[in-house]
Amino acid sequence: MRPQQPVPLPVELDIVQPRQWEQRRVEPRYHCGPATLGSVILARQRETHHGWVLNLSTHGAGVLLTQALAVETLLVLHVKSTDGQRRYELPGRVIHSTTQFSGDWLIGCVFADPLSADDLEALL
Repeated sequence: MRPQQPVPLPVELDIVQPRQWEQRRVEPRYHCGPATLGSVILARQRETHHGWVLNLSTHGAGVLLTQALAVETLLVLHVKSTDGQRRYELPGRVIHSTTQFSGDWLIGCVFADPLSADDLEALL
């Protein structure tokens, strides 16, 4: 008996699809230390969402939240330096919301103004 050929699924699975934003990324993202807390304040709704800052670059961040945010949503990311001496308020906008296996959402955002190398180092 000949083995059956696999049948393609009629849906696209996010976990196997190439991410469009990864192809546009021209600089490395750096993993933040464990338990790097951050707050996302939505500019228009005046809502605050607390989450974990997973990675940073000079131009953006990846933040884990419990809900999705719409692409193009304006926000301000609040995060403290690793020594706790400085608090950063980083305006930006959402470029993607990607569901995770845990049910949380990875929110990718791009900053309105890039971080300096010193500021990036202070946050890592």
